[in-house]
Amino acid sequence: MNLYLLRRGLLLGLLPCLACGAPASPSPERRLHVLERGIDEMRQSRAREQAERDRILAALETAERRIGELSAGIQGLRGRVAAIRQHLQALDDERDRRHKRLQTERRALGADLRAAYLLGREPRLRLLLNLDAAARVERLLTYAGYLARERGRRVEAIRGELKALARITARQQALQARLQVRQERLDTDLRALRQVQAGRRALAADLARALQEKDARLKAMQRDAAALRDLLRHLQQETLEMEARERPFSRLRGRLPWPLKGRIAVRYGTPRAGGIPWDGTLIRAPLGSEVRAVHHGRVVYADWLRGFGLLLILDHGEGYMTLYGFNQALLKETGEWVDAGEPVALLGDSGGRQAAGLYFGIRHDGKPLDPQHWCRQVRHGRIR
Repeated sequence: MNLYLLRRGLLLGLLPCLACGAPASPSPERRLHVLERGIDEMRQSRAREQAERDRILAALETAERRIGELSAGIQGLRGRVAAIRQHLQALDDERDRRHKRLQTERRALGADLRAAYLLGREPRLRLLLNLDAAARVERLLTYAGYLARERGRRVEAIRGELKALARITARQQALQARLQVRQERLDTDLRALRQVQAGRRALAADLARALQEKDARLKAMQRDAAALRDLLRHLQQETLEMEARERPFSRLRGRLPWPLKGRIAVRYGTPRAGGIPWDGTLIRAPLGSEVRAVHHGRVVYADWLRGFGLLLILDHGEGYMTLYGFNQALLKETGEWVDAGEPVALLGDSGGRQAAGLYFGIRHDGKPLDPQHWCRQVRHGRIR
């Protein structure tokens, strides 16, 4: 027994208090239970953060796909801009050629007009009465007709060139305006999406760091829990002296008595509100009913524990333990030996329960077992 007290004292001195409101000298079993609950909560928190990170990464993927589409669109638009610029350059060259032709036509028209002016200064009647110049007059009249027709053609050509240049200029301006609007819109969208991408990448990085921290804390808690389990195994070995007094617990499968008479309200494995299954059995009975030990053993825990209220744990050797929770009062203290059928607690509703009931659980090497496989058969959910 001195070895037990020494080991327990060493554990209590090395491990910090793990929960608010814990007793000054919590037992190893309570510390193990708190650690296991903390590990479960840490895993659930990590799962929620992982789901949030996956959601953000999915949104990031959507944004990046959109950025890819816009980038491809901008690249295609740049190709169109380059092609249109080439076309505009060709239009500029054509406009220069047409300007040159226009200048040529204007100079030719000017020459025609000067010739017509000179011809018009010679009186027509004088030319007709000059018989020596008859042939010359005929040539001049013919030439004047040619000039008039050519002048008309060149005037129409100049008008056509001016209209073509106006159309080219209008087309250039319209194309450039449309391309400028499209380019500005795509650039704006791309900048906005890149900002979203940067923000979500930063958030994803924060979540990744948080997950790493949670992983480190979870591993530390798991190491502490493993150390507690090792200590519990040592404590259980010290209780082997009780096995000489009666049959081992392991040989009583299906023949153990129930801790009290009542009705089974919740069976082992029934899902809780959060989806976690019950690792014991809930028995309904009148408030204050006596709770009795199902087998000979030693009390290794007798105190209040969050989620279980006033809880008593018996060690039966071979790695087997029984747990009695939600009690109104505990009749035994840690270290006491009890016989099968001896009252160990009074039924209650501690731990925040709405109605009186007993949490009854069986563990083997820390793993929960179904009490209905170990206790006597129950008919219609009633324990008699």
